Amino acid sequence: MPGPDVLVYVNPGTSPASLTLQANNLNPSFYKIGDNPDAQSAITVFNDLKTVGTYNWAEMADPVTANQVWAYRTGTNCYAKIRIISAVIDTTKNPVFGECTFEWVYQPDGSTTFPAR
Repeated sequence: MPGPDVLVYVNPGTSPASLTLQANNLNPSFYKIGDNPDAQSAITVFNDLKTVGTYNWAEMADPVTANQVWAYRTGTNCYAKIRIISAVIDTTKNPVFGECTFEWVYQPDGSTTFPAR
């Protein structure tokens, strides 16, 4: 069975601790579309994102915070858009615990245009 495409890492050494998304495909795979001030703004940006552009892809999504929108490129050059709903870090746990909740839309055919909802 294949492993996950995207992994969540906690960076406890940053101040404050932060979350990072990393791809399991050895390619630069993330592009931040933007930080948004609230959930409704993030939903609007996410819904309005209809196509992936020519981006300067990064190795990881860092740091990940609520209300961000990211574009993701798989190792097979398929695309997804991701809206971060929440990013939680619990530094009282040992090891430090992190959790990320997100909404996503995946385009499996390699097209840069996302399907209609």
